Amino acid sequence: FSTRAQIVRYLNPAEQTIAAIESLDYTGGTTNHQAAIEMCQETLLLDGDSGRKNFIMMITDGISTFSSGSDASQDAQVAARQAEQEGTFIVPVFIRKNVNDILSKQFMSSLSTDGAVFDVSNFSSLTNLRDILVEQVSCSEAQK
Repeated sequence: FSTRAQIVRYLNPAEQTIAAIESLDYTGGTTNHQAAIEMCQETLLLDGDSGRKNFIMMITDGISTFSSGSDASQDAQVAARQAEQEGTFIVPVFIRKNVNDILSKQFMSSLSTDGAVFDVSNFSSLTNLRDILVEQVSCSEAQK
């Protein structure tokens, strides 16, 4: 996601999730966490009450800078709380260029269901986290 959220893949087993992550391209733009969370939540709700645990793995490189309202950060937090009330667990993955960017990491923590944030220094570091994250949030285990 960037200024506008866009669905790249719907719910998939681990292997397809990994392929989707590997094929993502950075498109630039502003950062609209509100739209990303709301769109993900809509896709989860399309499947109805399937009995599965719903997760949103939100990979981002910064704090919210754009939303449908006047306060992007607050709008993102409201969207996160709403998704949680509907039973979804949010897992932020923060790709930060500056390791001293404490305020941004605190914001990411405010979007997280349990306060935890996966933190990497660049997009290529995602490869190291990929299998761990996919196993936690995917419909099935990743093939090793």
